Amino acid sequence: MRLAVFLCASLGAAATGLMGMYMVGSSYARGDQLARAERWSRDSPARRASVRGLEREADRQRAGAYALLAACALGVLGTVLARRERERLAAPFLLAGGVAPAFLWWPGLFASGLLLLAGALAVTVKSGAPRSPPADPPPATP
Repeated sequence: MRLAVFLCASLGAAATGLMGMYMVGSSYARGDQLARAERWSRDSPARRASVRGLEREADRQRAGAYALLAACALGVLGTVLARRERERLAAPFLLAGGVAPAFLWWPGLFASGLLLLAGALAVTVKSGAPRSPPADPPPATP
């Protein structure tokens, strides 16, 4: 179970980071397109209203992209804690990293879903002493 938490957390952190970086670049490119559309829509009130709706969506997308990057940081922290066999301590970070992007931009849940799964698995891991390294074998006698 510890391995599943570690794998889900590391894959979730990578997915949120990659999607966040992609969406930041995409949202700024979309902002340039909206600036051109705004110049095009100066003479029509109906066009201006549609451009305003597109601007609100672009702002939500940009906020979601930054939330994905923050989720990536939380996922990395959760991965490090899971690797050190501190799953109960990692669970709040993983769950927060999984839920936060969904509130700002719901498609972010596709990338942060692995963080949610890792957080849910981390809660179910039995608490106990961390595994100790294997004992040294007895010396061989000639």
